[in-house]
Amino acid sequence: MNVNPVQIQIASLVEGIVTALADHPETVTVQAQMGVDPKTQQDKVDVNLTVHFDDMGRIIGKQGRTINAIRTLAGLLAAKNEMRASVELVE
Repeated sequence: MNVNPVQIQIASLVEGIVTALADHPETVTVQAQMGVDPKTQQDKVDVNLTVHFDDMGRIIGKQGRTINAIRTLAGLLAAKNEMRASVELVE
């Protein structure tokens, strides 16, 4: 399967934001899985984040505002290019 450059941009955007927010940026890992949504036949990117335990609260934010903002930015970049994006914080 061909990797769309926008999918790489979405993963890089999420990684850049999370790395900038983290107190332990060296522990931030981003795994992006590219694929096609079976229901809509749209290209999609699923981004899984792993961060240091001490950074979990900072990345989630109060009432989940920070992680939701990151998801919104990734979704906007994806929607602009007729794609879907999801961002999950893995414990």
